[in-house]
Amino acid sequence: MSDIVDHYASNLTVFKLSEFISHEKHFIVKMEYDRVVNWKNLKQYWCSVCESYSITHKKKFIKDSNVIDWDSIASQITRMHMEMDTRQAQYDLHARINKEVSDELASPFVQNVTIVEKGFIIRAKIDEYRRNANYINELHCQDLLYYGVIDLVKNGDCATKSILKEELEELNAYMKDHLKIEYKKSKSVKKYAKHLLKHIPDMKKLAKEEKERIRGLPLASSVQPVDRKDMKCVVKIVKLFVKVTKNGDRQNWLKEEMTESEFVTRFTTPLMDLILKRCSTKMIFKPGDQKLQIVKDYENSALTEDKTRLPGPNIDGIIKNIDLDIPIYLVEVSGSPNSPAENYSHYKGDRNKLAKNLKYVLKIIMSMKGVPSFESSSKIKLFGIHLYSDQVYVYSLSMPIWDVFVFNLEFKFDIPVKPTLFPSTLPTFISKLFQVGELLDNFSNKLETFLSANDYESSSSSDSDKSTLSNPKVSPKKRKHHQDN
Repeated sequence: MSDIVDHYASNLTVFKLSEFISHEKHFIVKMEYDRVVNWKNLKQYWCSVCESYSITHKKKFIKDSNVIDWDSIASQITRMHMEMDTRQAQYDLHARINKEVSDELASPFVQNVTIVEKGFIIRAKIDEYRRNANYINELHCQDLLYYGVIDLVKNGDCATKSILKEELEELNAYMKDHLKIEYKKSKSVKKYAKHLLKHIPDMKKLAKEEKERIRGLPLASSVQPVDRKDMKCVVKIVKLFVKVTKNGDRQNWLKEEMTESEFVTRFTTPLMDLILKRCSTKMIFKPGDQKLQIVKDYENSALTEDKTRLPGPNIDGIIKNIDLDIPIYLVEVSGSPNSPAENYSHYKGDRNKLAKNLKYVLKIIMSMKGVPSFESSSKIKLFGIHLYSDQVYVYSLSMPIWDVFVFNLEFKFDIPVKPTLFPSTLPTFISKLFQVGELLDNFSNKLETFLSANDYESSSSSDSDKSTLSNPKVSPKKRKHHQDN
């Protein structure tokens, strides 16, 4: 255990036992000992380790062991290992049940099993992978399956493709139609924007004249294919591009090098505000690096858990449902269009961060209802909006199979950066923005219904699969390994 001492004392010439124990207490409590721990043998053990280290490395060691509450530390160690053993027993039981059911479903005598009914097989494979996989510290190198998330986004080698190779084709086909919605506005809005932008090359003048024209329109008209408020939204998006590109006359901020915070302030925040303003449910975009409060609460209530399973760094922005007072969608920015992240690793890390945090948000939202029915739980879909270079990626995370979480790409589209091409590129961009708005609004409304409806899972349900949703505060016991990629 001299590694722990060396980590603390390597740059010190003199070190105190009490200060070492206080600083490294988290690791000391989580260590595995080869005997039943009590205050006496714990004190002897660490005094011996530190004395040996001080002699080997020629450092002065102050043995102030009498000021340390060894009994309290020993009690914490005993309590933690009892909790870990209990969780391990629970995990082993679920794994054994999953294995038995998956073996039965894999029998040649069982035919026409749907991908949803193969949930036991999929979960058993994921559990087995997570049990044996090593923890990787670098965010961009992490595999989402280690965190219990099936990754249908990543190209190239990943655990999802190797561990679930037999189910992947069927799962991909199922996810194409899972919770798809009909976009009602995007086509008509695109047609309106296309017609608008082809007439006047001066966008600043165009926006001003169109604003005056809209004011003269009747509040409701069956002749007008686009709602008056949607027209105003389109004009405001055009005005935003006029502002950030200086109408194509001077400095074009979309083609200048900007920091992430500058890009969020100048472009992302006003754009998100315009998208959310047209939604029927009340939502607000909150930019700036911030730790999700509900995830923070989760971490605080799970201090004894395997911290390598926690979702990681701060989020660039959240979209909050005002009535529910919880974040439901997440936003990440990996560089501005002309100054993307230093390298591709930043983008991959941010994508992983979105998936991990979305899973935690979904599990915590579901836990607000205790044991909700699978029918209602499977209709929830959360979204992560990711801006990287000159593209917008819209990801989703849902639970199409009980206790199986899937991270998927809904669609992506380009951010127009050249004013000369705006007549052809901006209508498509505006149309996609309206699709994003309809998507967020639709599932924000479904989430409100989910949390307000009285549709808990019946305790007498014969489908035992529905009672095995892992508690959001439970992770399998693992030894931590650090692997360099």
